[in-house]
Amino acid sequence: MPHEVPAPEPASTPEATVDRLMDDLCADPERLAATPPLALPGFSPEPVRQARDLVVELLRGAVVTEIGELNLPDTAPASTASVPPPTPDAPTALRYAPYDARPPGAEHPWGSPPFEPTDIPGDTGPGDEAATDGPAYRAARTAPRRARGDAPVRAPSGRSLPLANAPAATVPGAAVLLFGAEGGPCNPHGPTERVPRAERRGALLGEAASLAGYAAAHRPGGTA
Repeated sequence: MPHEVPAPEPASTPEATVDRLMDDLCADPERLAATPPLALPGFSPEPVRQARDLVVELLRGAVVTEIGELNLPDTAPASTASVPPPTPDAPTALRYAPYDARPPGAEHPWGSPPFEPTDIPGDTGPGDEAATDGPAYRAARTAPRRARGDAPVRAPSGRSLPLANAPAATVPGAAVLLFGAEGGPCNPHGPTERVPRAERRGALLGEAASLAGYAAAHRPGGTA
C-alpha cells in the first residue's frame, strides 16, 4: 500500500524507521506474492505487468524520484527509480530487487496454498553453526597448503547468483553486497517458503544501516 516516508529527524535511527514502517513493509511483499508474477515462458505476462504496476505504486509512495522503466528483449520490464545523493559527487549505489516468482511445482508438498501468504505460528528453531575447531577441520585447513602451496581462505557463498556475478563482471571495481531474509527452516525457493518477521526486520535494518553508513561517508559532517 502507498505510504508516506517522512524526512528523517535529526535523532532518527534506522531501527526507529524500520520499526515504524514494519507493518507496511510486511504487507507490501504479500500483495506482490498474491499476483503472482511468473516471468517465464508459458505463463501469462499479465500478472507480471500487474506486479510492475504495484512496484511503481510503492515507489511513488517512497522518497524516490525519476521513476522509469527498462524494456529489454525476452524479459520482464524492470522498474527504475533514483534517490537524491547526499552530495553531487557521491558515488552511485545501485539496489536491485527482483519482483518475479518461481512456479510452485507440485502443490502436495506445500503446507499452505502457494502465493497465499499465511501466518505460520511458532519459532523457526535454533540456528546451526559448524564447530570448526575439531581435527577434521584442522586437517581440511592444512590440506590446501600441501596440495596448492598456499593457505586456504574463508569466503561467503552467493557468487554463483547472476545478480551477484553479472554486476561484478560489468563493473569490476564495484562492491557487491547481498542482503536477504533467511533463517532456520525458511526453505528458500521450496515448498512452504517462509520469512519470519524478525528475519525480515533484520534484513531491512541491515540494508538500511549499510546505506546510511555509506551515505554518511559522503555527507558534510559525516553523519548518517
